[in-house]
Formats: sequence, C-alpha cells, structure tokens
Amino acid sequence: MSVVSADRRARAEPPARPPLAPAGPALGLRSRVRRESWVRAAIGAVAAAATVAIAALQLSRVFGDARDTVDAAIGAVAAGLVALGVHRRPWYVRTVAIAAAVVVASLTALAREGGSAGSLPSSLATGIGDAMGAAWPSPAFASTIVSFVALSAIAGGVAADLTLHRRAALGLVPSLGIWGLVALLSARAGDPPVAAVVAWIVAMIVLLRVASDDRTGGGGWLYLSLAVLLAVGIPVVGSSALSKDRYDPRDAREPDPVTERTAAPLGRLLEWRSITPAVEMFRSDLVDPARWRLVALPRYDGRAWLPAQDYRVFGGAVDTPIDDAPTIDVTVTMGELESRWVPTVGHVVQVAGADSALQVDGERSSVLTEVPPTLGDDFELAVQFVEVQPSELSGTDADEADPVTVELPPAITDLATLITAGATSDVDRAASIARYLATEYVLDPETPPGHSLAELELFLTRSRRGSDEQFVAAYGLLAAAVGLPVRVAVGFEAAADPAGGSVAMSSGATAWPEVAFDDFGWVAFDPLPTSADAEGTSTGEGDVAPVQDPIATTPTTAPPVPDAADAPEPDNDAVELAPTAGTSPIAVAAVGGSLLVLLAMAAYVLVVLWLKRRIRRRRRLHDDQAAVVVGAFDTGIDHVVDLGTAVHPAMTNHELVGVATGRVSAAAHLLEPVGQIATEAVFAADPPTPPTAEGAWERLVLFERATTEEVGWWRRARAAVSLRSLRRARRAQARARAASDGAVGASRDARSAGLLGRLRRR
Repeated sequence: MSVVSADRRARAEPPARPPLAPAGPALGLRSRVRRESWVRAAIGAVAAAATVAIAALQLSRVFGDARDTVDAAIGAVAAGLVALGVHRRPWYVRTVAIAAAVVVASLTALAREGGSAGSLPSSLATGIGDAMGAAWPSPAFASTIVSFVALSAIAGGVAADLTLHRRAALGLVPSLGIWGLVALLSARAGDPPVAAVVAWIVAMIVLLRVASDDRTGGGGWLYLSLAVLLAVGIPVVGSSALSKDRYDPRDAREPDPVTERTAAPLGRLLEWRSITPAVEMFRSDLVDPARWRLVALPRYDGRAWLPAQDYRVFGGAVDTPIDDAPTIDVTVTMGELESRWVPTVGHVVQVAGADSALQVDGERSSVLTEVPPTLGDDFELAVQFVEVQPSELSGTDADEADPVTVELPPAITDLATLITAGATSDVDRAASIARYLATEYVLDPETPPGHSLAELELFLTRSRRGSDEQFVAAYGLLAAAVGLPVRVAVGFEAAADPAGGSVAMSSGATAWPEVAFDDFGWVAFDPLPTSADAEGTSTGEGDVAPVQDPIATTPTTAPPVPDAADAPEPDNDAVELAPTAGTSPIAVAAVGGSLLVLLAMAAYVLVVLWLKRRIRRRRRLHDDQAAVVVGAFDTGIDHVVDLGTAVHPAMTNHELVGVATGRVSAAAHLLEPVGQIATEAVFAADPPTPPTAEGAWERLVLFERATTEEVGWWRRARAAVSLRSLRRARRAQARARAASDGAVGASRDARSAGLLGRLRRR
C-alpha cells in the first residue's frame, strides 16, 4: 500500500464525531421547565376560579345573608380544576368537560335542597326569574340556589379556561359579571364587605402576575392596573350608588297581581268594632300598650283607600335597622283576625314564622302571607321603636308624592289650600290639616260608614261631622291636594294583658294618616277631635246628620182643662146619660189614609218582588246556556247593587267583583268564580255546558245566603224591595236598544247607498 493511497483514504473517511454529552442533565432541565409551566398554569387557573368563588360567596347578599352560597363557590372552584385538567385538549373536549362539571355541581346542590334530578331543567329555567320576581331579600328558593350554583360553575370554568389560554384579562370578566349581579339584586344590602373586595383584588393580582410572560412586555401590569380600577369601581362605587338610589331592576318588572279579599280595610272599622262581645284579634309578648299596624293604604280610587298593588315575595327582612336603636324580638300570636296581613308595630326589621311565603309591598309597610294564618299561628318580629319629636321635623321636607289617581273636586282642593295658606313648610302643612279637622269638625261615632269621594266632599264642605273613618280618609285627600305623600294606616290598639304581654281586641280597631318625610320615614298625624259628640250640633252651615233632639211640645187650640179641684161634683141622682159623640171625620181620614199607605206599600213590595222574580226566572230558563251563565252573574251584581253599591256600566266582571268585595267582603269570594264563568261564556269559542250553567246558579245561591249572614236580615229585606237593580236593568235594556237601533240605521244607510250607486251606474 502506497503512502498516497493511504492519504486519500484518510481524507475520504469522515472524521470521528465527538462523544455526546450525558443525557441526564438535559432531560432534567426539560422536565423542570415543563413542571414549572404546569405549576404556573395551575396557579393561574386556581386564581381565576378563586375570583369567581369570592364573588359567588357574595350571592348570599341576595337572600339577605339568610342563606350561604358556599355551594356556588365550591362549584366555581371545581369547574376551574376541571378546566385545568383538560386545558391541553381540543376546545370541544374542554367544553364538554366544563359542562359536565356544571351539571354535577348543579345536581349536588339540588340534592342538598331536597330536589330530584328530573327537576333540574325547570330549576335552571326559573331560578333567576324567581329571584327577579321577589323583593329583596329574596327567599332562598331551591331553583334560585341551583341557578346560582350553575352560573358560578360556568363562570369558574370559563375564567380558568381563558386564563390557561393566555387571556387572563378576559378571565376576570366572569367574576365581574357575578359582582354586577350581586350589586343589582342586593342594592338594599348596601356596600359589599371590604374583606371580600380585598380578597378578590389579591386573587386578581396573583392571576395577572402568574399569567404574564416576557412576550407581554409588561402588559400584565397594565391589565393589573385596569382590573384594580374595575374592582374598586364596580363592586364598591357602583353598589354604593345603587344602594343610595334604592334602584332595583325588579322595580321595572310588573309584579304578579296579589290581592286580598278585603278590598277596603278602612271600611271594616265599624265591622270589627260591632262584634259583640269583643273578641281577641291577636296578642303579643310586648308588655307596653302600642298601636299595631295591619295594613297601609297608599291608593285612593274615588271609592275607598286601597292597599298597594306591588306586593312581592321576599325572604323576611323587611327593612334595614336604624342606627343606634335597640332591636326587640316580639312574638305575635294570631287570634280571631281573619286577614292575610301580619300585624306589625314600630320599625319592622324582620318577620319570620309563617308556614307559607311572605309578601311585602314596595314601601315595606305591610306584610302578607300567601295562605291566611289560622288561630294560634305565631310570627316572630324584630322591631325597633324610634320616637320622632316635632322639633326634629322642623325644616324637613316631605318625600315626593305620588299623584292621586282620581280628580279631586274644586271644593276639596280649595279647602286644602285655605287650610295650609299660612304654612311655611311641609311639616306645617301636615300639622295644619290635622289641627283644622280636630277643631272645626265634630266626631260622631254614629255616622254611617263610607269614605267615597262624594261622602267625603259632603263631610268636608257641608255636614262637618263624621266618624273617625271619614276624618282619616278626609285628611288623606286634603294632604294629597297640597302635594304631601300621604297614606292611611289601619290597625288595632293593643292594651296590656294582666296575664302578661298585650292583647288587641276587635273593639280596638283604629286608623290614622301618615306623611312621609326625608330621613324620618312615615310620621303619623292625629286629625281626630279629643272627644266624640254623638248628639251635638254641627259647626258647619249645611245639612247635618240626624241627631236625637228633644221633641218640642206642639201648641194646641183646645180649651184648657179645668183643674180637678175646680171641677163640679158629679150629680149621682141624674139618670139621663149624655149622648155619645160621633166618630170624628179627621180620625176617619187618618185611618183611611194609613190603610191606603199600607196597601200602597204592600203593592209596591209585591210588584218589586214579582218583577225581580220574573227577571230571575227569565235569566235562569233562557235557551242559550251562555245567557244563563251571564244571567247568574248579573243577578249577583243586582244583589250587590240593591245593598247600596254603585257600579258603572263600563266595568268588567273582575272590577264588579272588586266593587262587591267592598260591600260584602266575606261573601264576595263566592261571586268571583261566577264572574269568571260569565266572562268565559261571552268570549270562549264553545258555549258553556248545562252543568256549568247550573253550577253558576248554585254558586249564586251560596253567595246570596252568605250575604244575608254578613249584612243581616234587615238590610237584606231592604235590599229585596230596592229599585236600584231594576233601574240598572232598564238602563241596560235602553243601551242595548240604542245600540241595536244604531246598527239597523247603519245597515239601512248602507243599503240605500248601494242602491243609489247602482242607479247611477245604470
């Protein structure tokens, strides 16, 4: 082998590679980087879920802190951990996994609330709506709890997924959404706890700091600054403003109609007081005598002062406590009071103990139960007693008044202006009206009940005497006429019971007006005179209620009768008797006239009863079943009209039942289904069946019997011979005849126009 060929082979062969470095250190570095990346991802995901969990814990404020929302916080963290476990999977896998976590969390919460898996869809569909339909604090409905858990789990999973995919700023949006929901649904709860806000900011700092990397160029700190501003602005400033303005999105939602059978509680004062012997309406363990409120009446429709229309279900917290005022726990035990309203006293903070859901009006002044309480039911009240001194009200303005729903007569508005002419403040105006009524009018307990607009105008401008019902109702109209926010309260005076506590009897039914002032709430005024005068004369110039005046002796033209001492002694020997005087023509005329009057009255009664029986028989035996049903309802309304209730021809069946409730509150509920059947008979496609029509008349008979028991046989007898319903039927026939004549005339005109057109075309 030559040297040249050896050299060529040496150049042709590749040089030997250097030995590789040991693999152990490189693999350890790669593993350490992967592990640190997973830890950072886990910390970011947990921090994102923690922001949602902290916000979810504040959902308890929606319930007034009466129910914790730990389940919602756990659901948010669990969904965040699931998102962490599948964050390297495709998006559809991550979506399915997070959805599964939401379902599991929701089912767990539903099981804890005693629900079944089959009710999960309906709970999720109605939960938020149930909270929106209730007043704050919302009851802890199972559907609402489950919805909050599902919402928090979704927010936790989405926040963690966004953070794990380098969208940390967007990962804060779900928790901010929960904060916004809390602020909207718990505005009355005030500002959020500072500790919760601080904890959320700490979790947010951890989230943004861990999620930022070198490629952001410090952008994580920019996100951090913006998030801090949002954190402070939305939960604190926003909620504070909402709390201050008392704004609640549920106020824009029309509440479900919640009505009480007693449409005019002010008119029941005489009914309660006339119970003989007086019965126990309710009792309490409050030792001191007090005036208890049953219901506040902020509306006047021209016939009566009525309860509010915005009652909503709530969780029992009536109002926020007053600072520096002690809270007292009071137990109320129901007696013979037949009402859904719960008696309250003072400033009510909390009501509990009802087996059914509680409802409260928008002003937080009256509490209703969905199911009427029964004898012996207990209610637990947390109340505060704050006495407002007149000097404290000096210079205080009244709240903004709601306009009266009826147009007041000029006589009432002019009188209100005259009474308050010298007043310089709202307090002076309110006090002037009370003082004027108490000094210029006569309190007559024997005045018939009623406070319609016509009755109050007569009371204020002419008779100037009335019962406390008229005094209180008139104060409300006069105060409303000068722009004061006024309402009427109905309740009972409770006296100390020797056996302990206090008791409210039916004889203690009372009413009083209240005016709302800034920072003080509703303040009561007393327009009643210090003493009643059932036999005094009126200070007014018009007609007055009849009083028991002494009967004056009528002068006579007969010659004076001689005194017995001056009379001559009788002649016992005389045998002739003086002739008997004949019957006086005046006596004959008086007796004959009386008989004619009695015959006329009997004829009147017989004719009226015959006409009513004829109308009733024609209605019941009508060939059209729809007319039979409508006739049953019309007969019931005629019954109410004969008792003295005024109805308008344009009223609907529902409105007619409401008017009947004001006259016969205990029996009107029997007429309500008849009105519903009559409405269906008119508007339904299919006519009612004969059993339905017969059932309507059977309910009518029950209504008539209950009315007789409620009003008494004397008023029922007077109603039986009243002409009011006959006049109403005659007017209805006249209107129907006029409408028919108008339709015939229009048809005749149309035919004439058509004939004229054809002649012109020819």
